[in-house]
Amino acid sequence: MNPFSNLLDGMIFAWPNAIVAAAIFIALLFRPEQISNRLAFRVGCILFVLSLLAPAIVAFLPTFSTQSLPVARTSRPTLLANFAGLLQPLAFSLGFLCLVSSLLTKTGRSK
Repeated sequence: MNPFSNLLDGMIFAWPNAIVAAAIFIALLFRPEQISNRLAFRVGCILFVLSLLAPAIVAFLPTFSTQSLPVARTSRPTLLANFAGLLQPLAFSLGFLCLVSSLLTKTGRSK
């Protein structure tokens, strides 16, 4: 087994996270008037930070001893483990959608 496989698995979201972080700062520094929905922008930023912290959050989830479980039950992943694996991509995706929707300008009706 490749010793770098675990390292590379954790870096799947490294480039998208860097790009979104740069886009957030550029939008805030150079075009703050472009943000049409401030609540969606804040929620998107919070979800983006949650996606960055997701690996640390998952690491602190309680782990249960598999020694007390029968052999047949240890091979199945638990619901908590499945949710923990989806936390980072879900938070990143929802945060990205909120950020993009907050930057879209509203087309108002002509008066």
